[in-house]
Amino acid sequence: MIYFRGNIFVSVALLFIFTFLIDFNTLAQERGDRMINIAVPFLNISPDSRANALAGISSCSSPDVFSQNVNPSKYTFIDGEFGIGISMLPWFEKTLNPVYMFYMPIYYRLDHSKVMSGSIRALKDIKIKNYATQTNDSKFSPLDFSIDVAYSMKLSQNFSMGISFRYINSNIIDVKIVDNSKVGQSIGIDISGYYLTDFKIRKYILRPAIGVCLTNIGPKISYSLDGKNRISLPTNMKIGFGLGFHINKNNALNAFVELNKLLVPSPPIYKRDKDGNLTKEIELGMSNDVGIVKGIIQSFYDSPHGFREELKEISSAFALEYSWSKTIYFRSGYFYEDIEKGYRNYFSIGSGFNYQEFSMNVSYLIPNNDIKNNMDNNIYFSVELNY
Repeated sequence: MIYFRGNIFVSVALLFIFTFLIDFNTLAQERGDRMINIAVPFLNISPDSRANALAGISSCSSPDVFSQNVNPSKYTFIDGEFGIGISMLPWFEKTLNPVYMFYMPIYYRLDHSKVMSGSIRALKDIKIKNYATQTNDSKFSPLDFSIDVAYSMKLSQNFSMGISFRYINSNIIDVKIVDNSKVGQSIGIDISGYYLTDFKIRKYILRPAIGVCLTNIGPKISYSLDGKNRISLPTNMKIGFGLGFHINKNNALNAFVELNKLLVPSPPIYKRDKDGNLTKEIELGMSNDVGIVKGIIQSFYDSPHGFREELKEISSAFALEYSWSKTIYFRSGYFYEDIEKGYRNYFSIGSGFNYQEFSMNVSYLIPNNDIKNNMDNNIYFSVELNY
Protein backbone atom coordinates (compact mmCIF):
# COMPACT_ATOMS: atom_id res chain seq x y z
CA MET A 1 0.00 0.00 0.00
CA ILE A 2 1.20 3.54 -0.65
CA TYR A 3 1.10 6.00 2.20
CA PHE A 4 2.02 9.61 3.04
CA ARG A 5 2.38 13.66 2.14
CA GLY A 6 0.94 17.35 1.90
CA ASN A 7 0.44 21.19 2.59
CA ILE A 8 1.09 24.04 5.21
CA PHE A 9 0.09 25.30 8.68
CA VAL A 10 1.95 27.23 11.37
CA SER A 11 0.84 27.78 14.98
CA VAL A 12 2.93 30.72 16.20
CA ALA A 13 1.62 30.42 19.75
CA LEU A 14 3.38 27.10 20.18
CA LEU A 15 6.85 27.87 18.84
CA PHE A 16 8.25 28.45 22.34
CA ILE A 17 7.34 25.00 23.58
CA PHE A 18 10.01 22.90 21.93
CA THR A 19 12.76 25.31 20.94
CA PHE A 20 15.07 23.49 23.35
CA LEU A 21 14.94 20.22 21.42
CA ILE A 22 18.17 19.26 19.64
CA ASP A 23 18.39 17.94 16.12
CA PHE A 24 18.34 14.18 16.56
CA ASN A 25 19.50 13.70 13.00
CA THR A 26 23.06 14.52 14.05
CA LEU A 27 23.04 11.41 16.23
CA ALA A 28 22.59 9.08 13.30
CA GLN A 29 25.44 7.77 11.18
CA GLU A 30 23.93 6.18 8.12
CA ARG A 31 20.61 4.70 7.15
CA GLY A 32 20.26 0.95 7.82
CA ASP A 33 18.11 -1.84 6.48
CA ARG A 34 16.86 -3.32 9.74
CA MET A 35 13.21 -2.28 9.46
CA ILE A 36 10.69 -4.91 10.54
CA ASN A 37 8.29 -5.98 7.80
CA ILE A 38 4.60 -5.74 8.77
CA ALA A 39 1.24 -5.92 7.01
CA VAL A 40 -1.51 -3.26 7.21
CA PRO A 41 0.72 -0.58 8.82
CA PHE A 42 -2.20 1.86 8.68
CA LEU A 43 -3.45 0.25 11.91
CA ASN A 44 -0.56 1.91 13.76
CA ILE A 45 -1.12 5.37 12.28
CA SER A 46 -2.85 7.83 14.58
CA PRO A 47 -6.15 8.81 12.92
CA ASP A 48 -7.11 11.81 15.06
CA SER A 49 -5.73 15.32 15.08
CA ARG A 50 -5.31 15.67 18.83
CA ALA A 51 -3.02 12.64 19.05
CA ASN A 52 -1.11 13.79 15.96
CA ALA A 53 -0.53 17.18 17.60
CA LEU A 54 0.87 15.29 20.60
CA ALA A 55 3.39 13.42 18.40
CA GLY A 56 1.10 10.40 18.21
CA ILE A 57 0.74 10.01 21.99
CA SER A 58 -2.63 8.51 22.91
CA SER A 59 -2.10 5.82 25.55
CA CYS A 60 -1.87 8.18 28.53
CA SER A 61 -3.56 11.38 27.39
CA SER A 62 -6.88 12.42 28.90
CA PRO A 63 -9.91 10.53 27.53
CA ASP A 64 -11.75 11.79 24.46
CA VAL A 65 -14.04 10.32 21.81
CA PHE A 66 -11.03 9.06 19.82
CA SER A 67 -9.76 6.92 22.73
CA GLN A 68 -11.02 3.88 20.82
CA ASN A 69 -7.98 4.03 18.54
CA VAL A 70 -5.38 2.83 21.06
CA ASN A 71 -6.73 2.82 24.61
CA PRO A 72 -10.51 2.38 24.98
CA SER A 73 -10.09 1.77 28.72
CA LYS A 74 -9.89 5.59 29.02
CA TYR A 75 -13.59 5.81 28.16
CA THR A 76 -14.56 4.87 31.72
CA PHE A 77 -13.09 8.21 32.87
CA ILE A 78 -14.70 10.37 30.17
CA ASP A 79 -17.28 13.02 31.05
CA GLY A 80 -20.18 11.88 28.90
CA GLU A 81 -22.71 9.18 28.12
CA PHE A 82 -22.37 8.99 24.34
CA GLY A 83 -19.92 10.29 21.77
CA ILE A 84 -19.02 10.05 18.10
CA GLY A 85 -16.13 11.46 16.07
CA ILE A 86 -15.00 11.72 12.46
CA SER A 87 -11.62 12.33 10.87
CA MET A 88 -10.44 12.14 7.29
CA LEU A 89 -6.70 12.42 6.83
CA PRO A 90 -5.26 13.24 3.39
CA TRP A 91 -1.95 11.67 2.41
CA PHE A 92 -0.30 12.87 -0.81
CA GLU A 93 2.72 11.99 -2.95
CA LYS A 94 3.58 14.31 -5.84
CA THR A 95 4.08 11.46 -8.29
CA LEU A 96 1.16 9.36 -7.09
CA ASN A 97 -2.56 9.63 -6.59
CA PRO A 98 -3.94 10.89 -3.26
CA VAL A 99 -4.66 8.48 -0.43
CA TYR A 100 -7.18 9.13 2.36
CA MET A 101 -7.71 7.55 5.75
CA PHE A 102 -11.19 7.73 7.22
CA TYR A 103 -11.87 7.00 10.89
CA MET A 104 -15.09 7.09 12.89
CA PRO A 105 -15.16 6.08 16.59
CA ILE A 106 -18.26 5.82 18.76
CA TYR A 107 -18.86 5.00 22.43
CA TYR A 108 -21.83 4.45 24.73
CA ARG A 109 -21.74 4.36 28.52
CA LEU A 110 -23.58 1.36 29.99
CA ASP A 111 -23.23 2.58 33.58
CA HIS A 112 -20.75 4.52 35.71
CA SER A 113 -18.05 1.85 35.31
CA LYS A 114 -18.74 0.12 31.97
CA VAL A 115 -18.50 1.40 28.39
CA MET A 116 -19.06 -0.17 24.96
CA SER A 117 -17.31 1.35 21.97
CA GLY A 118 -16.41 0.70 18.36
CA SER A 119 -14.88 2.22 15.25
CA ILE A 120 -14.48 1.96 11.50
CA ARG A 121 -11.14 2.74 9.86
CA ALA A 122 -10.45 2.75 6.12
CA LEU A 123 -7.47 3.60 3.95
CA LYS A 124 -8.45 4.30 0.35
CA ASP A 125 -6.44 4.89 -2.82
CA ILE A 126 -8.55 7.06 -5.10
CA LYS A 127 -6.95 5.56 -8.21
CA ILE A 128 -3.99 3.35 -8.96
CA LYS A 129 -2.03 2.64 -12.09
CA ASN A 130 -2.49 -0.75 -13.71
CA TYR A 131 1.10 -1.98 -13.56
CA ALA A 132 0.27 -5.11 -15.53
CA THR A 133 -0.54 -3.04 -18.63
CA GLN A 134 1.36 0.18 -17.68
CA THR A 135 -1.80 2.24 -18.17
CA ASN A 136 -3.91 4.43 -15.94
CA ASP A 137 -7.27 2.99 -17.00
CA SER A 138 -7.50 0.37 -14.25
CA LYS A 139 -10.75 0.49 -12.29
CA PHE A 140 -9.11 -1.26 -9.35
CA SER A 141 -8.86 0.93 -6.26
CA PRO A 142 -7.04 -0.60 -3.25
CA LEU A 143 -8.83 -0.48 0.10
CA ASP A 144 -7.71 -1.42 3.59
CA PHE A 145 -10.29 -1.30 6.37
CA SER A 146 -10.91 -2.52 9.90
CA ILE A 147 -13.93 -2.74 12.18
CA ASP A 148 -13.51 -2.68 15.97
CA VAL A 149 -15.70 -3.44 18.96
CA ALA A 150 -14.45 -2.82 22.51
CA TYR A 151 -15.59 -3.24 26.10
CA SER A 152 -14.08 -1.26 28.97
CA MET A 153 -14.61 -1.54 32.70
CA LYS A 154 -13.38 0.20 35.84
CA LEU A 155 -11.72 -2.27 38.19
CA SER A 156 -11.23 0.35 40.89
CA GLN A 157 -11.81 4.05 41.36
CA ASN A 158 -8.56 4.88 39.58
CA PHE A 159 -7.89 1.94 37.25
CA SER A 160 -9.69 0.52 34.23
CA MET A 161 -9.04 -2.07 31.53
CA GLY A 162 -10.39 -2.61 28.05
CA ILE A 163 -10.40 -5.29 25.39
CA SER A 164 -10.99 -4.74 21.68
CA PHE A 165 -11.81 -7.18 18.88
CA ARG A 166 -10.88 -6.23 15.32
CA TYR A 167 -11.68 -7.52 11.85
CA ILE A 168 -9.09 -6.58 9.22
CA ASN A 169 -9.60 -6.61 5.45
CA SER A 170 -6.73 -5.68 3.11
CA ASN A 171 -7.58 -5.49 -0.59
CA ILE A 172 -4.38 -4.14 -2.15
CA ILE A 173 -3.91 -6.56 -5.07
CA ASP A 174 -6.07 -6.74 -8.19
CA VAL A 175 -6.90 -10.46 -8.07
CA LYS A 176 -8.18 -10.30 -11.66
CA ILE A 177 -4.67 -9.54 -12.89
CA VAL A 178 -2.30 -11.12 -10.35
CA ASP A 179 -2.39 -14.92 -10.32
CA ASN A 180 -2.58 -16.86 -7.05
CA SER A 181 -3.63 -13.72 -5.16
CA LYS A 182 -6.47 -12.97 -2.77
CA VAL A 183 -7.76 -10.34 -0.38
CA GLY A 184 -5.83 -10.44 2.90
CA GLN A 185 -7.95 -10.96 6.01
CA SER A 186 -7.24 -11.37 9.69
CA ILE A 187 -8.54 -10.65 13.18
CA GLY A 188 -6.85 -8.85 16.04
CA ILE A 189 -7.22 -8.25 19.75
CA ASP A 190 -6.19 -5.20 21.80
CA ILE A 191 -5.69 -5.18 25.57
CA SER A 192 -5.39 -1.83 27.33
CA GLY A 193 -5.16 -0.36 30.81
CA TYR A 194 -5.39 3.17 32.19
CA TYR A 195 -4.61 4.56 35.64
CA LEU A 196 -5.65 8.08 36.65
CA THR A 197 -5.49 9.81 40.00
CA ASP A 198 -5.05 13.31 41.40
CA PHE A 199 -3.65 14.97 44.48
CA LYS A 200 -3.04 18.46 45.77
CA ILE A 201 0.23 20.23 46.55
CA ARG A 202 -0.60 23.51 48.23
CA LYS A 203 -3.11 25.16 45.91
CA TYR A 204 -2.13 23.18 42.80
CA ILE A 205 -3.77 19.99 41.57
CA LEU A 206 -1.56 17.33 39.98
CA ARG A 207 -3.09 14.57 37.89
CA PRO A 208 -0.72 11.70 36.96
CA ALA A 209 -1.80 9.08 34.43
CA ILE A 210 -0.36 5.83 33.10
CA GLY A 211 -1.49 3.99 29.98
CA VAL A 212 -0.42 0.57 28.72
CA CYS A 213 -1.67 -0.87 25.42
CA LEU A 214 -1.04 -4.09 23.48
CA THR A 215 -2.59 -3.78 20.04
CA ASN A 216 -3.15 -5.90 16.92
CA ILE A 217 -2.49 -9.29 18.47
CA GLY A 218 -3.54 -11.77 15.80
CA PRO A 219 -2.61 -14.20 13.02
CA LYS A 220 -0.45 -13.18 10.06
CA ILE A 221 -1.94 -12.04 6.76
CA SER A 222 -1.35 -13.76 3.42
CA TYR A 223 -2.21 -12.34 0.00
CA SER A 224 -1.69 -15.63 -1.86
CA LEU A 225 -4.19 -18.46 -2.36
CA ASP A 226 -1.63 -21.03 -1.24
CA GLY A 227 -1.25 -19.24 2.11
CA LYS A 228 2.47 -18.68 1.68
CA ASN A 229 4.45 -15.48 2.30
CA ARG A 230 2.50 -14.60 5.42
CA ILE A 231 3.17 -11.17 6.92
CA SER A 232 2.82 -10.26 10.60
CA LEU A 233 0.20 -7.84 11.86
CA PRO A 234 1.66 -4.65 13.39
CA THR A 235 1.42 -6.02 16.93
CA ASN A 236 2.48 -3.14 19.10
CA MET A 237 3.08 -2.09 22.70
CA LYS A 238 2.69 1.43 24.04
CA ILE A 239 3.57 2.59 27.54
CA GLY A 240 2.75 6.19 28.35
CA PHE A 241 3.12 8.51 31.32
CA GLY A 242 1.23 11.77 31.72
CA LEU A 243 1.18 14.52 34.33
CA GLY A 244 -1.49 17.18 34.46
CA PHE A 245 -0.71 20.41 36.30
CA HIS A 246 -3.80 22.48 37.09
CA ILE A 247 -2.46 25.95 37.79
CA ASN A 248 -5.82 27.53 38.56
CA LYS A 249 -9.45 27.35 37.48
CA ASN A 250 -8.74 28.40 33.90
CA ASN A 251 -5.18 27.27 33.18
CA ALA A 252 -3.76 23.76 32.95
CA LEU A 253 -0.65 22.19 31.48
CA ASN A 254 -0.22 18.50 30.62
CA ALA A 255 3.07 16.76 29.86
CA PHE A 256 3.30 13.34 28.22
CA VAL A 257 5.97 10.80 27.34
CA GLU A 258 5.35 7.55 25.49
CA LEU A 259 7.51 4.58 24.52
CA ASN A 260 6.51 2.38 21.62
CA LYS A 261 7.75 -1.02 20.42
CA LEU A 262 6.66 -3.39 17.67
CA LEU A 263 6.10 -6.87 19.12
CA VAL A 264 7.09 -8.49 15.84
CA PRO A 265 10.18 -10.72 15.37
CA SER A 266 13.23 -9.00 13.89
CA PRO A 267 14.39 -10.23 10.47
CA PRO A 268 17.52 -12.41 10.73
CA ILE A 269 20.70 -11.94 8.72
CA TYR A 270 21.25 -14.79 6.25
CA LYS A 271 24.57 -16.24 5.11
CA ARG A 272 25.82 -15.71 1.58
CA ASP A 273 27.40 -18.31 -0.66
CA LYS A 274 30.78 -17.95 -2.38
CA ASP A 275 29.11 -15.98 -5.21
CA GLY A 276 27.57 -13.50 -2.78
CA ASN A 277 24.01 -14.82 -3.10
CA LEU A 278 21.80 -15.12 -0.04
CA THR A 279 21.17 -18.61 1.32
CA LYS A 280 18.43 -19.86 3.65
CA GLU A 281 20.93 -20.44 6.46
CA ILE A 282 20.75 -17.89 9.28
CA GLU A 283 24.04 -16.24 10.20
CA LEU A 284 22.81 -13.90 12.95
CA GLY A 285 19.50 -13.67 14.78
CA MET A 286 16.57 -16.06 14.85
CA SER A 287 13.92 -17.26 12.42
CA ASN A 288 10.96 -14.89 12.29
CA ASP A 289 8.64 -17.55 10.88
CA VAL A 290 6.98 -18.26 14.25
CA GLY A 291 3.52 -18.18 15.81
CA ILE A 292 1.74 -15.25 17.47
CA VAL A 293 2.69 -15.79 21.12
CA LYS A 294 6.24 -16.92 20.40
CA GLY A 295 6.71 -13.99 18.05
CA ILE A 296 5.65 -11.49 20.73
CA ILE A 297 8.01 -12.99 23.31
CA GLN A 298 10.84 -13.44 20.83
CA SER A 299 10.62 -9.81 19.73
CA PHE A 300 12.29 -8.76 22.99
CA TYR A 301 15.54 -10.69 22.43
CA ASP A 302 15.93 -11.82 18.81
CA SER A 303 17.74 -8.88 17.19
CA PRO A 304 20.82 -10.06 15.22
CA HIS A 305 22.94 -7.30 16.75
CA GLY A 306 21.84 -7.98 20.31
CA PHE A 307 20.57 -5.66 23.02
CA ARG A 308 21.79 -2.54 21.26
CA GLU A 309 19.52 -3.24 18.30
CA GLU A 310 16.62 -4.09 20.63
CA LEU A 311 16.90 -0.60 22.10
CA LYS A 312 16.78 0.88 18.59
CA GLU A 313 13.38 -0.78 18.11
CA ILE A 314 11.89 1.44 20.82
CA SER A 315 10.57 4.75 19.51
CA SER A 316 9.72 7.62 21.84
CA ALA A 317 7.51 10.69 21.89
CA PHE A 318 7.27 13.76 24.10
CA ALA A 319 4.49 16.34 24.15
CA LEU A 320 2.93 19.27 25.99
CA GLU A 321 -0.69 20.41 26.01
CA TYR A 322 -1.90 23.74 27.37
CA SER A 323 -5.60 24.39 27.96
CA TRP A 324 -7.45 27.56 28.81
CA SER A 325 -10.81 27.20 30.52
CA LYS A 326 -11.21 23.74 28.92
CA THR A 327 -12.11 25.62 25.74
CA ILE A 328 -8.93 26.45 23.83
CA TYR A 329 -5.97 24.07 23.55
CA PHE A 330 -2.42 24.41 22.23
CA ARG A 331 -0.26 21.33 21.69
CA SER A 332 3.21 20.41 20.51
CA GLY A 333 5.44 17.35 20.55
CA TYR A 334 8.36 15.44 19.10
CA PHE A 335 8.54 11.87 17.82
CA TYR A 336 11.84 10.01 17.54
CA GLU A 337 12.55 6.73 15.75
CA ASP A 338 15.99 5.24 15.10
CA ILE A 339 17.43 5.70 11.62
CA GLU A 340 17.61 1.91 11.11
CA LYS A 341 14.01 1.30 12.19
CA GLY A 342 12.00 3.74 10.11
CA TYR A 343 13.42 7.20 10.86
CA ARG A 344 10.00 8.85 11.26
CA ASN A 345 11.37 11.86 13.15
CA TYR A 346 9.11 14.90 13.29
CA PHE A 347 7.86 17.84 15.32
CA SER A 348 4.12 18.28 15.76
CA ILE A 349 1.99 21.30 16.54
CA GLY A 350 -1.74 21.77 16.82
CA SER A 351 -4.66 23.35 18.57
CA GLY A 352 -8.19 22.52 19.61
CA PHE A 353 -11.47 24.20 20.36
CA ASN A 354 -14.24 22.91 22.60
CA TYR A 355 -17.74 24.39 22.91
CA GLN A 356 -20.26 22.48 24.99
CA GLU A 357 -20.62 19.05 23.31
CA PHE A 358 -18.65 19.95 20.18
CA SER A 359 -14.86 19.71 19.77
CA MET A 360 -12.60 20.37 16.80
CA ASN A 361 -8.86 19.70 16.59
CA VAL A 362 -6.22 20.52 14.01
CA SER A 363 -2.60 19.38 13.75
CA TYR A 364 0.44 19.75 11.53
CA LEU A 365 3.58 17.60 11.32
CA ILE A 366 7.02 19.07 10.56
CA PRO A 367 9.62 16.53 9.36
CA ASN A 368 13.00 16.40 11.08
CA ASN A 369 14.75 14.13 8.59
CA ASP A 370 15.48 13.86 4.88
CA ILE A 371 13.03 11.04 4.11
CA LYS A 372 9.82 11.73 2.23
CA ASN A 373 6.82 10.84 4.36
CA ASN A 374 3.25 11.50 3.27
CA MET A 375 2.19 12.36 6.81
CA ASP A 376 4.59 15.31 6.87
CA ASN A 377 3.52 18.84 5.91
CA ASN A 378 -0.16 17.97 6.04
CA ILE A 379 -2.95 19.65 7.98
CA TYR A 380 -5.19 17.19 9.82
CA PHE A 381 -8.69 17.92 11.12
CA SER A 382 -10.99 15.90 13.33
CA VAL A 383 -14.31 16.69 14.98
CA GLU A 384 -16.24 15.01 17.77
CA LEU A 385 -19.52 15.24 19.66
CA ASN A 386 -19.61 14.19 23.31
CA TYR A 387 -22.93 14.19 25.17
